Amino acid sequence: MPSVPPNISTLPAPATQVVALGVTSYEEIQASMSGNAYGLQNIYQYSTNITQITNTITLKKYDANGTKYLYNLTPTIDPYQDQSALNISIRNIDYAFDGNNGFYPILEANTTVQYRIEVYDLSVGDYLTDKNNFEELEMFTGFDFDTYGN
Repeated sequence: MPSVPPNISTLPAPATQVVALGVTSYEEIQASMSGNAYGLQNIYQYSTNITQITNTITLKKYDANGTKYLYNLTPTIDPYQDQSALNISIRNIDYAFDGNNGFYPILEANTTVQYRIEVYDLSVGDYLTDKNNFEELEMFTGFDFDTYGN
C-alpha cells in the first residue's frame, strides 16, 4: 500500500477574524451589565452574501438546574428576492442574556457579516406569572372570615 505524505499549509492571516466597531472590550461590556439580565428582542443581520443570512443561528441557554436548551433559528427568505439583510424577531423565545448562554452563528468564508442584537431590560415583573399573589389576595377583600363556617 503506498503512503501519501500530508499536505500541511499555514495561512499568514487568520481564517476567521472578528472585528469590533468600537474600542469597548468584552470585559467592559460584562462589567457594565452589573448583574442585570436582558431579554432578546431581535437579531438583525446584514451580509454581502445571501447564503450567509440564510444560515442557522443557534442560541444556547442553561437554566437554574443546569439543563441545556438549544434554539435553532432558521431564517426563511424568498430565494428569488435579492436581499442582503434580515431581521429575526425573538420575542416568542424564552431567552435572556444573563451569563448562562451563548450565541453561535455559522460564518461563511470570504463574507462580511454584521449582527445587531436588540435587547430589553428585564424587570422583576417579567418573571411573574399572569396572576400573582397580590391579585389572588384581592378576591378576599371584604370577606368576613369570622362569620364563615358558623
